[in-house]
Amino acid sequence: MEELQAAQKKLSQYRQSLLNAAIDGSLTASWRETQRQHQGEPEETGAQLLERILTERRAGWEAKQLARFTDQGRTPPKGWKAKYPEPQRPDLTQLSGLPEDWIWASVDQCVVDETAITDGPFGSNLKSSHYRETGPRVIRLQNIGDGAFLDTRAHIDDEHYEQLLKHSVAAGDLVVAMLGEVLPRACIVPPGVAPAIVKADCARLRLNTDLLRPAVMNAALNSPPVRERAVSLMKGIGRPRINLGALPSIAIPVSPSLEQIALEDQLAEADASIEEMHSTIIEALKRSQAQRQNILKAAFSGQLVPQDPKDEPASVLLERIRAERTAAGAGVGKRGRKTRGQS
Repeated sequence: MEELQAAQKKLSQYRQSLLNAAIDGSLTASWRETQRQHQGEPEETGAQLLERILTERRAGWEAKQLARFTDQGRTPPKGWKAKYPEPQRPDLTQLSGLPEDWIWASVDQCVVDETAITDGPFGSNLKSSHYRETGPRVIRLQNIGDGAFLDTRAHIDDEHYEQLLKHSVAAGDLVVAMLGEVLPRACIVPPGVAPAIVKADCARLRLNTDLLRPAVMNAALNSPPVRERAVSLMKGIGRPRINLGALPSIAIPVSPSLEQIALEDQLAEADASIEEMHSTIIEALKRSQAQRQNILKAAFSGQLVPQDPKDEPASVLLERIRAERTAAGAGVGKRGRKTRGQS
């Protein structure tokens, strides 16, 4: 068990180093250099990509507002565009430098719209008594591993799910644990989980994947630098948490689109390698344990070393030792007994 824990700790440290390299640009440094040599500068930098997506996001909001006014038979009121919910800007304190074509963006800027970040229902809206054997899933803290979705099951009925659609989760969304010792902790919702909702203390992020790929956001949220900066956002003693209002301002590095694809591929390859190493370690420890048991069995059955037929059998040896101890005990008793009248 100690060997397994030590191996798992080393793999975890390796993965943290990998995530650190992913978000500071060093993991794809060779890729960038090769691209520049063969393709030149990227057609769209991270800054240009962010600006374009934010412009499109505002245009989409305005189109929805105009459609709503039309459906209601209303003329758009004066100054209606000023009501656009601008996404929060990133908190740029304590940030290190980025590669030339990268830019910092907030979590809020990386999602599809103002409804894309939500947490689970509180209080009587979702209790353990609502759980059923089957039906839409409830994603809880137990499902959010360190970068990976953990398939523990909880369900509610269809009628209850329809009442909680604002908390719904789809494949490709990120779910983020907001309660725990190490925060944030995030993972991507895999196919086959939806329909589902998030529970309290969990947040759902619905990304604009034209701006940021889910694997890149996942790597960033679970990386040591983001977690170190998130300490200042955590509240509570004994049960630390990040409030939903603090999550949107967390700064995330955004690289050009093609580099994000390369980064996603390298992360997937590294994760597969880590999983393979973990499986190899588990198998080696199993073989080691089995070998240890076989050695002990052989030792106690007399098969570990060659047997000399002239050796005294163990049963005879034990009987002789027992007799010698009995005789020795009787002798001590006789020498130690006093006769009557002695003082």
